[in-house]
Amino acid sequence: MHDAWHDAENRIRAELRRLDDVAADLRRSTMDLHWRGPGAGRFRWRTDRRLRELDDQIALVRMALRLMQRAALVPVSTPRPVARPESTP
Repeated sequence: MHDAWHDAENRIRAELRRLDDVAADLRRSTMDLHWRGPGAGRFRWRTDRRLRELDDQIALVRMALRLMQRAALVPVSTPRPVARPESTP
């Protein structure tokens, strides 16, 4: 069971790195742009919106990682059998 939690944590961390890389690339590639022309406002708005979406996704994945780590600490218990009521004839 420990291997499954470890694998899940590695996958979540990989996704977090991927999202961080995409956000950093977008910020870096648009940092020195001079917004001009008829579509400049729309392009800037869409870029800013995508950065906000990426920040939201990063926050969500970080929360999932914390919850997964907390769940991994909970000991696994075996479920108790459900008592069936006796039937009367």
